[in-house]
Amino acid sequence: MCTLHEREPYLYMLMRCVRCMKTIEDWNHLWRCKSNNTNITQFINSAWETIAGEWLSLSEDASDTNFHVKILNILNEKSSFLNRAKIFDEAICSFVNKSLYMGYTDNKYKQLIGKFITKFQLEVKEIWKQRCSEVIQWEKCHEITSKIKKEHTTMKVIQKTFYNRNYELSKKAFLQGCIDRWVGSCVKGTSKLEKVWREQKVDDLWTYTLNRDTLFSVD
Repeated sequence: MCTLHEREPYLYMLMRCVRCMKTIEDWNHLWRCKSNNTNITQFINSAWETIAGEWLSLSEDASDTNFHVKILNILNEKSSFLNRAKIFDEAICSFVNKSLYMGYTDNKYKQLIGKFITKFQLEVKEIWKQRCSEVIQWEKCHEITSKIKKEHTTMKVIQKTFYNRNYELSKKAFLQGCIDRWVGSCVKGTSKLEKVWREQKVDDLWTYTLNRDTLFSVD
């Protein structure tokens, strides 16, 4: 909802999660909301079941059978580069933290771990799908239709075009003001042209041209 608010602040004034309706819905809350039908741990367990048989058949060391517990702990460790996030957030974003390989160098192990992460990502998408469906329902309840979205988009384009036009007019007036001031100083003074140019202050000209009512009139 934070992203929708940034795009259309007048349509999405409240940034609360559409599921719990209590917390601001940012990236972190999206996956952790207690109102989700499922949770991250369930997805990790489901992804593990996908590779459990293959993993155990590869394991020569009895400690390898604890892979499920190990990877669960690793995924819940703090991320070193994502703000207020954990390693499972990295996996959701398709970043594979090297700690997930747990020192294994054999390609068979690495391929299975890659398979596990891919399955985990697919499972997590269910939260996103559920959330999108609920946002659509929320939009319907608040009568935010495709037509209204299109109208707002069109208005933003018009506003941007109008701003660019005003900016170009301001720039043109500013440059003309600079030239007039420079030429006037040259006519009055006896200093070298270079010195006259360097000594001129034009901040007031730019402020003036930006605030002139005539620049904001429509032809």
